[in-house]
Amino acid sequence: MLRTCRKCGETKPIEEFSIGRDCKDGYRYTCKICMNKSRLKPLSQKIIDRIDLFRRGLKVCCICKETKPLYDFYLREITADGLETNCKKCSNKISQRYKKNNPDKIKIQKKAWELKNEYKVVGYRKREYFKNFERYQLKGMKYREEHKEEVKEYMHNYTQRKRKENDRNYIERNVANTKKSRARCVDSYVIQCFTNVGFSKELIKQHLELIEAKREQLKLIHLIKEKNEKCN
Repeated sequence: MLRTCRKCGETKPIEEFSIGRDCKDGYRYTCKICMNKSRLKPLSQKIIDRIDLFRRGLKVCCICKETKPLYDFYLREITADGLETNCKKCSNKISQRYKKNNPDKIKIQKKAWELKNEYKVVGYRKREYFKNFERYQLKGMKYREEHKEEVKEYMHNYTQRKRKENDRNYIERNVANTKKSRARCVDSYVIQCFTNVGFSKELIKQHLELIEAKREQLKLIHLIKEKNEKCN
């Protein structure tokens, strides 16, 4: 079955016409191609000018209205050309203004991002340090010279804080390494012997019979050593 299109005047098979419920035979009087052409909106002159500029490697900024090269715009995936509508200069001004007006909000966002991306932050800081090693060294030396008393006080407080945190371990280690403690086989020396092998202090303190057994063993070892020294 054939039909003549009312717009283009061409005779085409009925399949080339879309279905129309209002028509007598159930098909429209204009072909699909003519219908699609009528639905297409003509491009405005603004869009045509924008496309021509883009082909020449240029773009107009929406704020300053200046025609600039494409490398003066930041990347953006949402837009049709893949670039920001504002140039770098204008977008930087907007971001600086926003930072001045919302300092607290930016701090919260920055901290939240750093918590989520700890490894990225650490890697970035390390790379920056290695790139500008000499500058950071000179900066540190200058600060230490200008703030000698503050640095001294900070180091003193730091050592005291660390000593308080590890006070018990520090005392036990020093006591365990004295000659008298070895001879008497005090608890700290016995526990130190266990920890050197790989046992945890918590596990040893839970089983006191192990400490007593180890103490007796160490005493026998010391007696044997003394006898051997006397014989020699």
